[in-house]
Order: sequence, then structure tokens, then C-alpha cells
Amino acid sequence: MKKYLTLSVLAAITACVADVALAQSNCLPREVIVSRLAEKYGETVQTRALTHNGVLVENYASSNGSWTIVATEANGVSCLMVSGSNFELVESVVFEGDKL
Repeated sequence: MKKYLTLSVLAAITACVADVALAQSNCLPREVIVSRLAEKYGETVQTRALTHNGVLVENYASSNGSWTIVATEANGVSCLMVSGSNFELVESVVFEGDKL
């Protein structure tokens, strides 16, 4: 069964990291970061969203469970926000009132 990261989880991640992108010291041109994530960790983009202020937030992950969240400003500069292990795509859940 194919699983999907829920939009609410992506929205929460986006809200937490997007406004601090410029404060990060681990920033490079987007193409450099994307290439390094693919070559070094085997990570590819899994989800993508835009913040209210135009920052592109992407989640990269690999088949071995490593993951990285990258925020990219309009000028093409990307910043590594956070990374970790045990990435898992989850099935989307629709809430109806108090029932799952």
C-alpha cells in the first residue's frame, strides 16, 4: 500500500522552520545542496510546500530512512534546517468530528 505524508504534518514542519532559514550558517546554492543530498545520502525530494513569505520547504529522504529538511529563499540559496533518521511516509488520515 502506498503511503503519503499528511499535509498537516508538512504544514507544521513548514511553520517551524521557514522563518529561520536566513539565520542558518549552513546555506549554499540549491543545486549544490540537492546534489550533495543525492550523492552522499541517496536522498530525493519527498514533499514540497511554500510558506506564506515565499520560502520553498522541501523534505528529502532516502530508502534507508535518512531525511533532511531544506528551506530555499527566492534568491536560490538553500539552508539545511534539520535532519535525522527513521523517515516513514504515513497514510493520510481524514478527521470527521471526533472520529478517526
